[in-house]
Amino acid sequence: MTNKGIIIFSPSKYSLYTLCVAKMCLDQKIPVAGIIVLKLFNFQRFKSEFRRDGDRLLKKIWKKFFLKEKAYNNKRFNIVNLKQDLNLDDSNIVSFASKNKIEFIFCDNFNDIKIEKFLKKIKPEIALFTGGGIIKNKIINNFKIGIVNCHMGLLPDYRGMDVVEWPILEKNFKKLGLTTHLMDTGIDTGKIIQKKEYKLKSKISIKNIRNDYETLMCNLLIEAYFKLQNNEKLLTQNFSDGKQYFIMHKKLKHYANMNIRKKK
Repeated sequence: MTNKGIIIFSPSKYSLYTLCVAKMCLDQKIPVAGIIVLKLFNFQRFKSEFRRDGDRLLKKIWKKFFLKEKAYNNKRFNIVNLKQDLNLDDSNIVSFASKNKIEFIFCDNFNDIKIEKFLKKIKPEIALFTGGGIIKNKIINNFKIGIVNCHMGLLPDYRGMDVVEWPILEKNFKKLGLTTHLMDTGIDTGKIIQKKEYKLKSKISIKNIRNDYETLMCNLLIEAYFKLQNNEKLLTQNFSDGKQYFIMHKKLKHYANMNIRKKK
C-alpha cells in the first residue's frame, strides 16, 4: 500500500470524534490528504435523520451543536479528556485543517458530485469515517482499499442501531464491544478488520458506556489504518450469522439500564 494520504469523513465541523482522529493521525505520521465535512444546516439531512431518530434527533443536535464539550460533565474519562491529552486547542475541524494545511470541503451529503471530483483529484487509497450517514458505491469505489468505520457493536452479531443497548437488554453482556470494518452498501456488512470486546462493569450507565466507546473508537480507527497498511487478513461476514437491530424505544432503554444495575 502506498501512502498517498487518507481522507476523513466528518459529520460536522464541531465533531470531537473527527478532531481527535485527525490529530491522532498527524501524531502517528499518517498524512491526511483531505477532510470532507457535512454542512450543519441541510433540510434533506434533517428530514432523513428525523425520520430515523424521531425526537431524539433534537437532543442530539442540542448536545453536539450547542452544548458541545459541556455535554460531558461526568468524572469518567471521555472524549473531551482525550482531546485535552492530545493538546488539541481547536474548537472545530475547519480551524484544525487550516492550521495544518489540510484541504477540506463542505457538502450537503457524502454522495455529492463534488466529492467524486475531489477524490478523483487526490486518488486516495483509504478513508476514515467518523459519522454522517450512508455512502454509496460511487464514492466507495474511489478508494483502492476502502472506507473504515468503527461500529458500536460486535459484528456480525449486532448490526444496525442502538447496538450498545440491545445486548444489555438481552443480557448478552459478553457481546458488548466495537468492530472496525470496511464500509459497503449494506448496513454494517463490510469486511471486518478488528473486534474489541468491552468488559461491562456493574453500576455504570449506558451513557457512560457510550462515552467509553467514543474514546476507544478513535484508537481503533488508527489501529485499523495500520492493519490495512500491513495487509492483515480481513474477515468476510456471513450475513446469516448476524441480526439487524433498529432504534430502541426509551422504555426498553430503561429496562436495559436496570439489567446493568442487577448484574453482579
